[in-house]
Amino acid sequence: MHQKHKQELQKSIQKLRDERDSLDITQKEKRKRIDQFIDDLEHHIVNPEDGEHATRLRAHLPELVKLFEVKHPGITDILNKVSMILSNMGI
Repeated sequence: MHQKHKQELQKSIQKLRDERDSLDITQKEKRKRIDQFIDDLEHHIVNPEDGEHATRLRAHLPELVKLFEVKHPGITDILNKVSMILSNMGI
C-alpha cells in the first residue's frame, strides 16, 4: 500500500470517528455500523494483501452511503472519499 493511500485512509478513519461521536446516543445501530467499517479499514491498512477482505470492504460501501446520505451528509462525504481512495488503490 502506498504511504499516501495509507495516510488518506487514516485521516478518513479519524473523521469517521469524529462523526460517529457526534451521532445521537440513541443511534446505536448506526454507531455500530461505523465502528465495524472502521475496523475493516484498519484491517485493510495492516493487511493490504488480503484481497478477499478488500472486496468485502468495497462491497459494503454503497450500503453504508445509503444508510447515512440523507441525515448525515458529513459521514456520507467521508465514505465517498474512502470509496475513491479504495478505487485508486485498485479495490
